[in-house]
Amino acid sequence: MTCSDDKSIVLWGFDEKEKNYVKKKEWREHGHFIMDLKTSPKEEGVFASGSLDKTIKLWHVKGESSNGTLKGHQAGINCISYYGKDK
Repeated sequence: MTCSDDKSIVLWGFDEKEKNYVKKKEWREHGHFIMDLKTSPKEEGVFASGSLDKTIKLWHVKGESSNGTLKGHQAGINCISYYGKDK
């Protein structure tokens, strides 16, 4: 997966026929550049994104939209991390 200044998150997969990586899915909900993306170490398919729009969004790769938004920062978010001891 990748995140970008174009405010998108893209899930990529290898296409055997094309012998190349192709875009499998795309999400767009952030209002500014997405600076970081992390997958959950405990929950398969779950990931989080941090953006300069001052929010962190929670996602599942099977979903069409985010599962929730964390708000509270006074400025853009540059980096995110999962806490390793619990969900």
